[in-house]
Amino acid sequence: MRTVKKLKSKFFEYTDRVQINGEEFLINTDFAVWIEIEQLLMNQKKDNCERMVGILSLAFPCLPPDPVGAMEQVMCFYAGGRMPDSRADASEMRNVAFDLKKDFEYIYAAFLSEYGIDLQKTQMHWWQFRKLLFCLGDDCKFSKIVSFRCMDTSKIKNREVKSFYEKMKRKYRLPDMRTAEEKETEVALKLETLF
Repeated sequence: MRTVKKLKSKFFEYTDRVQINGEEFLINTDFAVWIEIEQLLMNQKKDNCERMVGILSLAFPCLPPDPVGAMEQVMCFYAGGRMPDSRADASEMRNVAFDLKKDFEYIYAAFLSEYGIDLQKTQMHWWQFRKLLFCLGDDCKFSKIVSFRCMDTSKIKNREVKSFYEKMKRKYRLPDMRTAEEKETEVALKLETLF
């Protein structure tokens, strides 16, 4: 019985601290704060310094002296405790299927319906929120919207079905957060593949 208890506590343990250069720092674990942090991470229209200051001040009650090390730990914490692969995560950020802030009404309804959790009345660790979010059932509206956004309509042969999914993609489209430079680079890469 004692072994099971130890294992169980390790599986469900959520940290509130990170190590930066061998020193331990408290990190804000509230999912609502991390939704704000995600907004700053995704907002390519603000300059990097402004974004970094905003992110670090939200993430840490007491700012660590090493901002680069602190940002590495923020990215690790944001990714659920694993160090993100910069190449994979960069391409993932370009193909965003949901926005926690813009889609919050759908996420709120899904959590209430599926888990009985009122997100406006609860405090929840960011990692717990992520796990529950990624396990939402396919039948909730949020999951359907994400599915519409991710749908590759170029592979659909039936004209009516294709038209329906294209309409849904337009209806639930998220604003493009890329900079003008990133858009130009993507267009240039697409043009290169034509020749």
